[in-house]
Amino acid sequence: MEKKLLLVDDEEGIRKVLGISLMDMGYEVLTAPDGEEALSVFRLHTPPIVLTDIKMPGIDGIDLLKIIKVENPETEVIMITGHGDMDLAIKSLKLEATDFVTKPINDAVLEIALKRATDRIVMREQLKQYTENLERLVEEKSARLVQLERLTAIHQAVEGLSFAMRNMADDMGENLRHFNEMPCFVSIHNPDLQVVATNVLYRSRLGRGVGDASWAIYTEETAASNACPVCHPAEGWLDINGHGSYGTDPEQQRKNGTGA
Repeated sequence: MEKKLLLVDDEEGIRKVLGISLMDMGYEVLTAPDGEEALSVFRLHTPPIVLTDIKMPGIDGIDLLKIIKVENPETEVIMITGHGDMDLAIKSLKLEATDFVTKPINDAVLEIALKRATDRIVMREQLKQYTENLERLVEEKSARLVQLERLTAIHQAVEGLSFAMRNMADDMGENLRHFNEMPCFVSIHNPDLQVVATNVLYRSRLGRGVGDASWAIYTEETAASNACPVCHPAEGWLDINGHGSYGTDPEQQRKNGTGA
């Protein structure tokens, strides 16, 4: 902590002697002969500790204590009292003075009062740092929690998508199994009169498959495409084994033709 102290006393001799003792204790000592000048010095340098006499002309020690505590409540104020000023000393404690010492001032007693003031300042600073660290930790944990929640949501979405894809794959596999187990020749054709899928029996018995023309299994290579029953479903459709009536209009067949 900053070891700066403001000493206020209307007796010059006390200021000099006490000032030397305080400097020997390691303090940077600022002085003022009365309450008015003490306030000017205090507002300019904001020392963390003020050591002031209670009885002074003008602004006395009690009034100075009140003003300092309003302007900077964290300032530690130690009162200097005479033997007959005990009531004022108690009053100062009620106004949040840190401690008081009596004249003539004993250096050991003064050191104890200063240590108490210093400990309060250090403890307050440590509490402030602890609070700031705690707030920062809470912010970091909150940010981490939000990140984990987002990752959890993403994980759940991926799990859901994977589950849906597995179900789709299972459904497709089941349908494909039924398709291949059908005890007849099955072929699927597109509007361009081309085979796009066949079952196992079709491929193994007829030796043809995907990419063939729709009419290839019904005609010789030199035959016309209008011999294919896939070309004219409106005029008479073939059954699942490839039996049915044939049409004669190739253009109409091409417009209408899909089948199995």
